[in-house]
Formats: sequence, structure tokens, C-alpha cells
Amino acid sequence: MKDYKSFYNSMRAHFGSGKAIAILDTCATSTVALSYLVFLCTQAAQRPRDLPKAMLVPACGLVFATILRKTISRPRPYETHDIKPLIRKEQRGESCPSRHVFSAAIIAFTVLHYVPKAGFAMLVASLAVAFSRVAGGVHYVSDTIASFLLAGIWSLLLFL
Repeated sequence: MKDYKSFYNSMRAHFGSGKAIAILDTCATSTVALSYLVFLCTQAAQRPRDLPKAMLVPACGLVFATILRKTISRPRPYETHDIKPLIRKEQRGESCPSRHVFSAAIIAFTVLHYVPKAGFAMLVASLAVAFSRVAGGVHYVSDTIASFLLAGIWSLLLFL
């Protein structure tokens, strides 16, 4: 985006100190993680044969996304633009794909495969994670879109 700084600053103006974004980021991420834990416990009790795949698809996807982001090593918005992120982050590079968004999305897609209503709710929570990462100034919109696409493709390939 050519005028990213203006875009970010206009978004940031709505959030003041950034506490709301930090809370949204923590709550949305925690919601997905805790929901996934409940899902895994339920799978273990009701469908133990599906448990390994329900664990391995997200785990292997996260390894792949981590390797990909190290390979791409895209600078973060606060590195290339004169902005102060609302989410504290010191890391350099590795902006795309977003691991937070990829993890939330791949977990949501995994749960969607087994329990559609719960998976859909988790997709909504993963969109909140994506929004918080962009509004927090630690990822570009394109990082989060790429993360969703990558998670969707990964889940399609492994669940077909």
C-alpha cells in the first residue's frame, strides 16, 4: 500500500492507547486455543481415531508456515513505515504469513471439517485475530489474507 502510514494512523486513531486491540488480540487468540483444546478432548473421548489427524494437520501446517515466513522474511509494517504499533513487538522480518492468523485459521478449518458450527465460530474468532494483528501494526492486511489462504489450501489438501 503506497500510503500505509496514513491508513494505519487513521485506524489507530480509533483505538487510543491500544489496550482494546491488545485485549482483542489476546481474547481472540485465547478463544481459538481454548476451543481447540476442548475440541481435541471431545475428539479423544468420542472419535479417538480422528485425533491424530486433528492434531497433525494444524501442527504440520504451523511448521510449514514458519519455514515459509523465515524464507520470505517480509519486513513488518513498523520496520518500513514510521509507525508505532499498538501491539508490542520487537521482532524484525517474518511478517508474512502471520503465524497467529495462520494458526487460528488452520485450527478453525480443522474443526470445521469435523464440527461445522464450531468451526465457523472459530473462523469468526480467527478473523478477529487477523483484524487485531493489522490494527495492532504488526502485520499488513496482505499478510493476514495470505495466512488465511495458506491455511485454507493446507486444510483442503490434507483433508481431501
